[in-house]
Amino acid sequence: MARISEVLVWRRILKNLQKFQEERITKPEPQELQNYKIRTTRILELLSEKLSQQQKLRTLVTVERY
Repeated sequence: MARISEVLVWRRILKNLQKFQEERITKPEPQELQNYKIRTTRILELLSEKLSQQQKLRTLVTVERY
């Protein structure tokens, strides 16, 4: 059960980061903000990978149970 709530939290974080990035695309950015955007993009990629791994793991666990 803890795994499911953890996945839901990661999904919420990913959704918020994506929304933030979409809002920032429409405005001109100073260099500092561009650097921040690059870092958040990388964090988003890492979180996406982690979420994907967790979903695969959950699928494997579900398959093993049945």
